[in-house]
Amino acid sequence: MNPTIDHRWNVHYDRLSDYQHAAMALPFGVPQLITGLAGSGLTTVAVFRAAALLQAGPQISRPRPVFLATSVLRMRRVRHLLGPLAEHMDVTTVSDWLLRRFVATTGEPAPPPQGVNWMTLALATSSAGASPAFSVMVDDAHHLRPEQLMALRLLTADPFVTAHSAAASSTGASLMLPVAAELDRRRRQPRRVVRVAAAWGAEPPRTDREGSFEDGVVDVRPLSAAQAALDALARWKVNRSSRVVIAPMVTDHVPKIANMLIARGLGRNRLFSSDVPKNAFHRWDVGAGGIYVMQPGQLEGLEFDDVVATDLEHLAGDLSEATNIYRLLALANATRSRLALHWDGSTSDRPPAVRLLDGVDI
Repeated sequence: MNPTIDHRWNVHYDRLSDYQHAAMALPFGVPQLITGLAGSGLTTVAVFRAAALLQAGPQISRPRPVFLATSVLRMRRVRHLLGPLAEHMDVTTVSDWLLRRFVATTGEPAPPPQGVNWMTLALATSSAGASPAFSVMVDDAHHLRPEQLMALRLLTADPFVTAHSAAASSTGASLMLPVAAELDRRRRQPRRVVRVAAAWGAEPPRTDREGSFEDGVVDVRPLSAAQAALDALARWKVNRSSRVVIAPMVTDHVPKIANMLIARGLGRNRLFSSDVPKNAFHRWDVGAGGIYVMQPGQLEGLEFDDVVATDLEHLAGDLSEATNIYRLLALANATRSRLALHWDGSTSDRPPAVRLLDGVDI
């Protein structure tokens, strides 16, 4: 039996922009490519599109929606956003879905994901009689390689695909799809955080009021990674339902900070770290209140109440390089209320990422 769905199962529904509503309402049964800026709500649109397919019933969703994410972290975030509706969908990663379709259709064992030729695999799946799948959502498609995009297009009938505007041309070419809708920036971030993102290379605000109606908090000061983590722990203890992420620029500091927080009394069921052995901590859940310790690049597509960046003095190289811009904007775009930017003031001057904020009203 198809579940009865009220869109208000998710508080984000009342906050959707006109652009998001328009993208959600595009015709079913037709391939669609939706693009937008980072932070414009692409994942939210894809989630509500999946919910709308459930509402439409099996005659449209045929027989149940498929939601494909580009990483395990993003898949878990989608499961959190969907809540109980996830039980009525197939929510998995792109690579896992392609491999499972290959095995189910050909009867052959799945090849190792590393180094697999995705287009060859898709052709073998199709030649073995696999019908194109209906009601497939593909989120953050700009993270996929061209051969993965072409494989998805071959094995899906009406994919609903989201991708960043910067990759619209290449993504559309691989999928052989024009852009059906483009999202404007969603008004959900504190204005000060929006200004920080603009200073780091994001599209600047169109008006002084772009962003939420709150200023938010941007804390910029020298502080060691250890002290920044302890301060974050103290703030979280005041509001244990909040989600705090600590993102050190030094990869080796991820497990060190996680272990330090455990030693300082943070319960293992409230610490989430992607770079620590899974058997050491509670299962990763990007929706639970707690403290997350992650690399900066892993924040893309996720949201946290309190984002703490440490070791900014180690952000090496030219800040105009795509890799550095990506890491910085991931910090800003993941921030819902508070952004903290710290560096070790005892051993270095103000880092370039901080100097870029000179003159910015934060």
